[in-house]
Amino acid sequence: MTSIFEITDWAHVASFFVWTLAVCALAKAIFGSFPAAELQYRLALRDNPRRQRLNRLNWEVANRTKWDE
Repeated sequence: MTSIFEITDWAHVASFFVWTLAVCALAKAIFGSFPAAELQYRLALRDNPRRQRLNRLNWEVANRTKWDE
């Protein structure tokens, strides 16, 4: 892998372009896959009550009142 500071001719440009495409494809395969989306969905479900409590606490502090359910 060449650094962008070592690019001196078109062969280096092509090599850098191929490496960039390979890294982007790998990231898309890992983070854009169905299992990754399922994992993000399940983590969001797990963290939702905590996030809701923090949002209500911030609202109470900002409005100097108590959230009434």
